[in-house]
Amino acid sequence: MDNPSNDVLAGRFSRMEHLLITRNQRYTEVETRFEEPGLASGQARIIQMPGLFLHHLRIDPKEILTMDAPGDGEEIESVFILRGRLTSHFERHSGPVRLQSERHAFQYTPDFSSRHILEPEPFEAFHVHYDIPFLKSLLGAAGSVPTDALVDSLERGEPFFPSPDKLRFDARMEEVLRAMKDCAFLRSTRYLYLEAKTLELFALQLDEVTGRGLPSGSSIRREDGKTLAEVHRFIELNYLEPLSLTQLCRQFGLNEFKLKKGYREQYGTTVFGHIHQLRMRKAKALLAEGSMTVSEVADHIGYAGIHAFSAAFKKAVGYPPSRFFRAGSR
Repeated sequence: MDNPSNDVLAGRFSRMEHLLITRNQRYTEVETRFEEPGLASGQARIIQMPGLFLHHLRIDPKEILTMDAPGDGEEIESVFILRGRLTSHFERHSGPVRLQSERHAFQYTPDFSSRHILEPEPFEAFHVHYDIPFLKSLLGAAGSVPTDALVDSLERGEPFFPSPDKLRFDARMEEVLRAMKDCAFLRSTRYLYLEAKTLELFALQLDEVTGRGLPSGSSIRREDGKTLAEVHRFIELNYLEPLSLTQLCRQFGLNEFKLKKGYREQYGTTVFGHIHQLRMRKAKALLAEGSMTVSEVADHIGYAGIHAFSAAFKKAVGYPPSRFFRAGSR
């Protein structure tokens, strides 16, 4: 299976450097740095795994950047936009496919000739390119009516472009993507971990694409689901504040039962579980910056004592905050 990104980058960037990180019987990893002076620069880490390519792509365009993909055959891919905006035009699709931060797409076409346009702002995304027989085997193993219908579409060579407006990151998908970005494993363990997380990400996306994002028999009404999404966005912006269930219920017009049960059902975690995840992520970022002591970080994210914070941090992240101490740090 050839790397489908090589032609796209090589056709647009005059300066490219490739560094082979790993090559063994199961995995190959290459880091590519690229630049077009005055236009854009970036890097891509590409890991070939059995049946798929995992790309972690970062680009910093100085102005609108257009890239053409020659598309010499059928392709199927998942795209997860971490930041930035992307507009794609495909030869066999009538309209543009627009993606932005915290959106994802799952798309297939028998002729992947396409043009991709990036806005002049930092762009970061994970792309997964699948080997067609491998993907069909995954879908066939799922054994459901929606996945069987998708396999039939692939067999007939029918383009498949679910509306990206409906495909947003949920709490579980955000957590998987964050774990992939922050992966601390080394060598072969790292590749096993990333392979498992890539398949987990595909499973979460497949649930959404096939319309099975909520468990069967879900009690969440459409109106309540929208309100829960508003609560979710509010928490994302205010997680360092002293939030309470009573306050959230009053502010968003939900009773406590609907909030607790609905939030877990819709986002796969509790309200305070989500707040805790966000606070630990913030703590990790602050510690990595090195401008605050562990005690100051603990206070900043709402812990009264350093010992409780250190225990919670180690449980959430897998290692103690002291890992971030460097020579000369306070």
